[in-house]
Amino acid sequence: SFNAFVVNTDNLDERIAGYFTLYGDGAGDYAPLRGLTVTEVIELGKWLGIPDHLINKKPGDGLQDKDDEDRLGFKYSDLDLFIRQNIGDEEFKDKICKLYNKNIYKTEVVNVPGPAIPYPNYVDLETYVQNILEFAEKENKEKK
Repeated sequence: SFNAFVVNTDNLDERIAGYFTLYGDGAGDYAPLRGLTVTEVIELGKWLGIPDHLINKKPGDGLQDKDDEDRLGFKYSDLDLFIRQNIGDEEFKDKICKLYNKNIYKTEVVNVPGPAIPYPNYVDLETYVQNILEFAEKENKEKK
């Protein structure tokens, strides 16, 4: 026995966009970054003194030529503004809500614990889910 545990490195952006692999990078015993956006993870890395070439590395799975942002069709910094400040046009918000709804099952199947991180304008996943549900209800009413 190594008396160790597996650390999950997913962040809040990946959880909301569903951009992680079930039982892959989404698995682990503890997820210290799960409540931080990509922008916040970058700032934390700077504060910890992690080398710039690692902090500013293009996010990607290493399996394809495109990076995460190219594959998703938006920048993590835009998603961060939406998560923390509800900033973004309706088309972008709609895209994120659809991604979230499409992939919510992943966070329900593998819900790795992480720290409660107090943050100004912090929107935890439960609050975000409520916002998504309200958005879907509004969308359904508009269709009728």
